[in-house]
Amino acid sequence: MTDRDTKAPHDLEVVRRFINTLDVEDGVDLLEGIEESARWLREQGLLDNEDTFTANDAQKMTTFREALRGLLGARHSGSQLSPETVDRLDEVARAAGLTAQIHDQRWVLKSCSPGVDGALGKLVVIMLNAISDGTWDRLQVCENDRCQWAFYDHSRSHTGRWCSMSVCGNRAKQRAWRARQTNPST
Repeated sequence: MTDRDTKAPHDLEVVRRFINTLDVEDGVDLLEGIEESARWLREQGLLDNEDTFTANDAQKMTTFREALRGLLGARHSGSQLSPETVDRLDEVARAAGLTAQIHDQRWVLKSCSPGVDGALGKLVVIMLNAISDGTWDRLQVCENDRCQWAFYDHSRSHTGRWCSMSVCGNRAKQRAWRARQTNPST
């Protein structure tokens, strides 16, 4: 197992895998078509077999995935989210019909909408639970713009920058070294 394959704990791993359905570097998109998108949700246990799935649903999924990638990237870089990204994230939560319910003497969030809206809402619930338990801040996106792979930062200092130190980290160090050789005054 390479460090690029480092998994997130518990259900947060589903969110990490969802973001990584697009391999930016290789151009491979596991949600490329309607059937592929529906299959992915069903394999994760997020969508029932009897639920219908349309091209519009596939578009919702890819839009949400890229909004999540943008959210992680902005958090890591300290930049502001675009209003469009905020609107996309908020719309998924609204469409999911999120509610809080008492279960075993504690509040739990639940996505009440059927179909794809409910499936994406389940991802939002996972994210909110991860925020609550402190694991969300460790879900990162690779700083390499050509990669942008989501990874879980297991480092003690919580300062991971690359999905793989041996691949993306090494490339960044080589670029920095070449830049210093070209311009030794910096």
